[in-house]
Amino acid sequence: MADQLTSFRRTFDERLIALEAGLANPDSSPGLEALVLEMVRAAGDEAEAAAKDAAFRAQRGAEAMLATAMAQTQAAHVEIDTARAQTASLRAEVVSLKEQLSVAVIARRDTDAARQRELSDLTATIAQLKQSLDDTTRAAAGTAERLASTAARAEAAMRERDAVAADRDARAAERDTAAAERDALAAEHSALVASRDALTAERDALMADRDAAAAERDALAADRDTRAGDRHVVLAERDALAIERDALVVERDALMTARDALAAERDTLLSERSDFVRSHDAMVLQRDTLVHERDDIVRERDRQIAQLHEDLAARESALREAREKTAAAAALLKKPAAPAPAEGPIRKSDRQAFSSALGVQIDGEAALLVNLSVTGAQVLSCSALKPAKTVKMLLPSSDSPVLCRGRIVWARLEPTTPGKPIRYRAGMFFTATDQAAVQTFMSRHSAQAAR
Repeated sequence: MADQLTSFRRTFDERLIALEAGLANPDSSPGLEALVLEMVRAAGDEAEAAAKDAAFRAQRGAEAMLATAMAQTQAAHVEIDTARAQTASLRAEVVSLKEQLSVAVIARRDTDAARQRELSDLTATIAQLKQSLDDTTRAAAGTAERLASTAARAEAAMRERDAVAADRDARAAERDTAAAERDALAAEHSALVASRDALTAERDALMADRDAAAAERDALAADRDTRAGDRHVVLAERDALAIERDALVVERDALMTARDALAAERDTLLSERSDFVRSHDAMVLQRDTLVHERDDIVRERDRQIAQLHEDLAARESALREAREKTAAAAALLKKPAAPAPAEGPIRKSDRQAFSSALGVQIDGEAALLVNLSVTGAQVLSCSALKPAKTVKMLLPSSDSPVLCRGRIVWARLEPTTPGKPIRYRAGMFFTATDQAAVQTFMSRHSAQAAR
């Protein structure tokens, strides 16, 4: 019986792990309803085996106590038989005393009085034995009830211990995931720091090139001044060297050509300086952009970590609710099968998907409608949606918005993309809505998509 109970408990743990995985990723799960039913059956088998084991133990204890009570009852019967034998002996003595009545009337009265006293004592003794037998029977019944209650408490303590162990393992897994994400963010921060250092080194190299170009420009200017001085000397000696006038004219033309080249080079240097200034300004802007992006990344990381903590709390709450529902379902397994309730996560109608998501409002916040049926919908929202939360959704319509009241059945965080906000994908089950208006809304948008 203990091996069978251990096997049922192992099966229940496996079903519970499968259900938690299904709740974490409902799209890839083959069917949450099947997982819940299998876990409920496993819980029912385990509870039934535990009850049988407890009943078997209680029965053995009760049988042992009943045997003890029977032994005590037999001893009481022996004492009663002894008392009856004594009573018969007394009656024989009474007969003897009656025969001696004619001898002594006074002795007869004394003997009768003694006999009455002994009979009273025997009657009291018999009553005490009967009372002891009743007390022993009641004690045996109370002991059997205490044994059953002790077995039930032990079983509840074992279930609570298993639940605490499962919660502890889940928290350890979530903590390891958060630590891995923190390490990834630290590595990304180091890469950004290295990129910033490389940009700084490149900026320093460009500044060194600019200084070299400025020095070369100064040397060319000095050379130009020297040649200009030589030209003035030639002009001053023009009157004295009339014979060399033609040569000086040629040299003058050459100097004018050199001057034009120097002017062009000056313009080139000025253009390069302007380009350097623009490059420097671009590098400064890029540095500031990197700093802002780093700050945005840090803020986004902190917000994601906080969101992960909130999601962890929401999943723990959903897990506790699922366990409570599992316990309730296990209790219902012992009752005759009843038709499914009107509300629940079971999808009872086909859903219509939309090629382009439609804008809706959930509790006054903007969201996107992914698919829709008369019993539920799937949405994308920038606001956090938690399982078991009651919400109101407004479907846009040219006549009047369609109000749908429902409950969030499942929710998960969508993979993040740089530059885009964090969104939550959730499935909701309608608890109160105008199904005809919802059907009309679906038909209208289906006709628009066909056109």
